[in-house]
This record gives sequence, C-alpha cells and structure tokens, in this order.
Amino acid sequence: MTGHALKTMAGNAFCMNCFARVSTDDTVCPACGQRVAELSEHDYRDKLLHALEHPLADVRMRAVHALRLRAEAPTADPLAQCALKHPVDVVQGLLIIDALGAMKDSVEGRRALLLLSAEHPAHAVRAAACSVLGREGDGREAPGAPEPARAASPDGLELTIPGAPALRLRHLVLDFNGTLACDGLLMPGVRARMEQLSEHLKVHVLTADTFGTAREQLRGLSCALTLLPSQQQAEAKRAYVEQIAPASAVCVGNGRNDRLMLECAALSIAVIQEEAAAVETLLAADAVARSITDALDLLLHPQRLVATLRA
Repeated sequence: MTGHALKTMAGNAFCMNCFARVSTDDTVCPACGQRVAELSEHDYRDKLLHALEHPLADVRMRAVHALRLRAEAPTADPLAQCALKHPVDVVQGLLIIDALGAMKDSVEGRRALLLLSAEHPAHAVRAAACSVLGREGDGREAPGAPEPARAASPDGLELTIPGAPALRLRHLVLDFNGTLACDGLLMPGVRARMEQLSEHLKVHVLTADTFGTAREQLRGLSCALTLLPSQQQAEAKRAYVEQIAPASAVCVGNGRNDRLMLECAALSIAVIQEEAAAVETLLAADAVARSITDALDLLLHPQRLVATLRA
C-alpha cells in the first residue's frame, strides 16, 4: 500500500476516498471531489483501515496483511467488522483471524476474536477464532451477551406484570429479514441470545427467505425454521401462531406482514432497525425495541419488560 489516492488493481483505478472508478490521470476524483494530494497526507494506519472498505478483495487482503504486521490493538475491531461484512470470503476471514492472533493479548484483540468466534457465518472462521483463543470447537458466546434469565424455568418463562394477567410463555416466534437479519445476514449478537433463550422457550423463525440465506444463517441453532409462500404472509404468520397456542407465545417482528401475529400473541415486541418498521406493526406491539438484541434482552431480563408494561 502506498500513499497515493488512486490504486490500480487488475486494470481498475479507484478513488481511495469513495472508491469510485476513475482515470489514473485524474488529480481530483470526479465523483466526490477529493484531491489526491490531500489523501496522500493521511496517516498510514488510517489509509489501511480505509482500504478495508475497498470493493476489491485483493486490496482488502493487502490491507489486512499490512495491519497484521503492525499488530496495533485499535485496529482489531475494524478488522473484525471487515470479516463480518464479507462473510462469504472465508480466505479473508481466516487471514483476519491470523492478524487478530498477533494482538490477542490486548483487550481489543480478544474482544474481536470472541465476536468472530460467535458471530461469523463460516464455521472455519469461527473455529479458527476459537483455536487462537485456546478454546475447542465453534464459539457460541458473544462478547457482552447477557447471562440467561435466572427466573425462567426449563419449560417456559413466567411474567407477572402488575395490572395484567400473568403470562407463561413457551414459544418465541421471530421474523427473519428485518428482525433477526439485515440483507439476509444475522445481526451481531443474535446467535448467542437465541441459544440462551432456546433453553427456556421453543424458538420458531418464520420467513419467505427473500435472500435465500435463512437455513445457512440459522444452522446450529435450536430453532424451527418455516419458509412461507410469497403471498398472504401476514395471514400465514398469524395462522402459525394460532396453531402453536397464542396464549403462550411471544412474537417479535418489524414488517407489515408481522402485524397479525403480533396482534394475536400473548406478548409482542416490534423492532426498529436498518429496514425500519411498519406503523401498523408498531401499533400492534406491546413494546417497541430499538434493536433485535434489545428485544431479546427484554426476555433474558424480564424485569425490564415488567417495568415497561406495568399499569
């Protein structure tokens, strides 16, 4: 990696600020207006971190290799995020694990390895992270994930909310895209929380699987995956919940096609994330969370729900 703003790889030249295709003769990027000379003055580490966002895998790999040689703890999280952003590039993921291994004695390095050991979709990457950490198998505990709910019994989760009937929940019904996943990939922190909740609740995932990734993304989790037809999904989701007993179900979703299952469930939580949330679904929910991890944490820490829903 050099200090120039334009790089040529396999005949392609890119602006190192916005990565638009440009001519090697340009001194100013026609897409973003960035001057080459200004970018060349940036700190070398900043340039390497910026290169992790490059659209060409070869450029990202060179940046990862250079960051491995530097072994600077503040680069650990950007490296982990790069691996998660390109989950199908297993070779890059393994190189990133190798780079993080050079900084595993730092807090940042260990945190990044724990994250990838639990959240990376590729088993080979998770296993490599576990190996570096000195653990066997495939990581299942994400950094910062909450402890399982101690008040929950093996056959359900009991909630007593002042001013409302007591709830005995046995089923957790989840939407996939927009709720558990964004663009077909599980959100960070979801896998560990689903595993903890599956010790107390039977977990169901309902989806039309727009991206075709649900089965692979949920592989290894204790949950029942149901693929829905492309038409009348709202009705199909409600029918599913009615079949498993809505009086013992908690439903979580964000889309308009989730509104009917939220209406019929004993407890319903809507989430607002990258894909937003339908107004009708928000109105059908008992509670609204700002992320899926926050929503699942409400069930892992039931007193949070009690405080929100008490009359």
